[in-house]
Amino acid sequence: MSSDSKIASADEPRPEAPIDVLPDDILLEIFSWGARSSNNTSFSFLVSTICQSWRSLAISDPRLWTALTVIITSADDPLPIPTDPSFFISSVFPRETLIVDRSGDQDIDFYLEYESSGDEETERFTETHYLVLSQLLADIAHRIRTFRVTTLD
Repeated sequence: MSSDSKIASADEPRPEAPIDVLPDDILLEIFSWGARSSNNTSFSFLVSTICQSWRSLAISDPRLWTALTVIITSADDPLPIPTDPSFFISSVFPRETLIVDRSGDQDIDFYLEYESSGDEETERFTETHYLVLSQLLADIAHRIRTFRVTTLD
């Protein structure tokens, strides 16, 4: 190793990457395009995990949180069933409640994907889950822009 070479220490600032100098409004526009490219919020959740500044930007922009997808499948692990009559929708559908909260007053595109096994014993959703989901939908009914149900047998 030559005496001219230098090992970067943790105290030295790292050089800025080109993406780091983009203004927030440009980044938000890019995020918005990415969010609109799918019918769910996976892009929005992904972009909010890149770094603290992107997380703050993503969480603060309601446009990124306007797609709400609920997937109903058969599974070995049923969703928790609320037993307390004073339960919160967020205890049964925490991710969906988070999306609704982050969407602010924006209109929401709601997607329900249902895949049935035909066996009631393995159904992941119970009647209670449907009741809770219907309450969530009733709470945001005035903001639902599209409502799409897809069934797979």
